[in-house]
Amino acid sequence: MDSALSLKDINVNEISLLVKILKGETNLTLMAKDLGITLQGVRYYIATMKERGFLEEFKITPKGYEYLSSVMKLLKGFVIEGTDIIFKSTDWECISDDDFKTGATVYLYMNGGFLHGGKENRNNEAIAIAVENARAGNKLRIRDIKGIIKISFGTVWIETIEDLNDSNSEIIRNKIIKSIKTDKSNARIFIMGEGAYSILSSEVNTNVFAPLAGAFDCANRGLDSKIYTTAESLNLNFEEFSALKEKFPNVKTNLTTFKI
Repeated sequence: MDSALSLKDINVNEISLLVKILKGETNLTLMAKDLGITLQGVRYYIATMKERGFLEEFKITPKGYEYLSSVMKLLKGFVIEGTDIIFKSTDWECISDDDFKTGATVYLYMNGGFLHGGKENRNNEAIAIAVENARAGNKLRIRDIKGIIKISFGTVWIETIEDLNDSNSEIIRNKIIKSIKTDKSNARIFIMGEGAYSILSSEVNTNVFAPLAGAFDCANRGLDSKIYTTAESLNLNFEEFSALKEKFPNVKTNLTTFKI
């Protein structure tokens, strides 16, 4: 195959037809529909490829395989190069621990659920390059990240309040507030559903919107979280909970029943 093959020589419709034929497709009408071209156009491309020795009896010839292989190799290199350019030029942001100048090396680590960058390599952290000047404590734009940003995933605890009613709501409220105030884990507190909201919204610093998504986001950032909910609300939202568990397998979960 000609080593001088370049992107300008590639016809997307022609290559798409070769791939379809390679997969065993033979219906020209369906091919035309899939590619958004006319049936006459499909027949033209096939006739042309037969003349060039790429097809024979609607089968790809060795010469056709060689051509398709060369084209795919060229396209693969083009896609990889383009992907590298896009992702390497994508800016991230972190919280600057030190004063930085553009072009300086930044050592990255997670702290309190947020990405920080400093001048000191504490424990073989991931590194990046600063793309702007920044003072300590401010946002710093970075790119060209190398290495893995270390995260110790947190746990999502779900405390289910069973049989919450008018006669026991005060007792449950006081017991939960006492539990939160004496808890040493510093877990972020969420409440899910109207039942838990009715007894806790005005008493403690809680997060009330998108509690499951928020709790899993905390855990992905290395923070523990605790969700207070009723059995009724948990049942209504259990499908979302199961989907999040499947999506984030590194996050630990723990379901318990709140005892009066």
